[in-house]
Amino acid sequence: MTAPRAAWRWIRRVLWAALFLLLVLLAWVLTIHFSDQKLEPQVAAILSGQGHEKIEPSENLFFTALGMGADGGEDLNAEGQRIFALYEQNRGKISDSMTLVDIYATAGVSKYKLVGDGMASSCLMWRDADAHHCIVDIPKQRSVWTPLVAANQRLVDRYRRLWNYSHYRNLSFLADMQPVNPLTDQAGVRRLYFTSLALQIDRGDLGGALHDIESDLAFWRHLLVLRDIGLVDKMVFNVQVFRDLEFISEILRTQSLSADQYDSLSAALAPNETAELTFSGVWENELRFGHAMVSKWTPKTLADVWRPKLYSQDLWDQLLSYLLYRPNAYANSAYRELRVKTDFTQLPCSQLKPAFDKLENNWTFSFEDFLSEPLSDGWGAIYLFEYDLDLPTRVCAMEGIQRIVRLQLAIRRSHTAESDIPSFISSAGPAYADPFTEQPMRWDSSTHTLYFDPRSERMSGILPWPI
Repeated sequence: MTAPRAAWRWIRRVLWAALFLLLVLLAWVLTIHFSDQKLEPQVAAILSGQGHEKIEPSENLFFTALGMGADGGEDLNAEGQRIFALYEQNRGKISDSMTLVDIYATAGVSKYKLVGDGMASSCLMWRDADAHHCIVDIPKQRSVWTPLVAANQRLVDRYRRLWNYSHYRNLSFLADMQPVNPLTDQAGVRRLYFTSLALQIDRGDLGGALHDIESDLAFWRHLLVLRDIGLVDKMVFNVQVFRDLEFISEILRTQSLSADQYDSLSAALAPNETAELTFSGVWENELRFGHAMVSKWTPKTLADVWRPKLYSQDLWDQLLSYLLYRPNAYANSAYRELRVKTDFTQLPCSQLKPAFDKLENNWTFSFEDFLSEPLSDGWGAIYLFEYDLDLPTRVCAMEGIQRIVRLQLAIRRSHTAESDIPSFISSAGPAYADPFTEQPMRWDSSTHTLYFDPRSERMSGILPWPI
């Protein structure tokens, strides 16, 4: 009997120890739950929106882009305001996250439909095989593209009207919804637009096409320097600049330009402003969204735990959210990351990679950091932090592409012989250099391409660049 009694004593000790640890854990969790932090002054200033310029709804591109994507009236800005008002009116009645991120679906508004199979039939907006080709496909696609653009001319004209706007504020942050950009859903419109430019060149109006593409590039580059944009906006605008650069590069490869046309295009490709490369204002907007989301969607009572919430449909996640997530603690923790990311994104492109490696090796996450990502679990905070730090690298890679196109223009304009291209590149200067090393771009004579190391796996597919 001695052995069973001894075993039972050990079992009881283990059970009492487990119970003690459980009670300690429960007390610790309840302490967290009932003791949200006081907002740091800098965080409170960010959440109050200080420093934002006043933008009238009639001047906000956000509404006009919403109106362009809807099957409604031709006053696009007024239509966009109407759609957003319907969205705010209806969003409280919908719990499905996939519906809520679609402003049109939540508002109950039909999207503008392309006539014909515009996405499949119009020219590509990305490089296929070894080079972007839209203009070169005209001979075999003219009979398809001409009626396609004619049938959708109203939509192409709508797109050009966006250029009249110089202000953009993403109101999805104020609506406590997942940040969206109403221009992300317009890929078909952009493809039609580039198809129309290719047809314009085919008709002999190269000057008109150049004026259009220069206006489009200026429009997207201007949006990149605005402060009232979010992370999704920054990346969407960068992609649109990239699409314009692809088309301009094809013009340079396929067309003969006059001296005045080279001058005009060279001005459009002028070196980036510092603000185009930085994320000024972006991180602050992301912090505002995160704080609003945690405040709105974290269960306030135990009863709320049983009600499905946006981003957290699992009961266990709901309970953890209720016990652990605190809006002010989240905001203070996110602000710590914000300062690091702000300092990081203000570095020159040439310093990003070594700074990223150093930060990755030395950055430590506190418990508050671990809990600061309510979209999935604590490990998501670590992943998203590293992802955010990769974004400036991708923006610098876009800057490198712009330098390549600028170098392509200089080579074409000077009628540089292929054998002289290496020496031309070497003496071109810093405005044409690899943004990460400040060394000359590399030239591959066998493929007639320029390239550099983009330093980001997500950007590796865009190079080498044919000229």
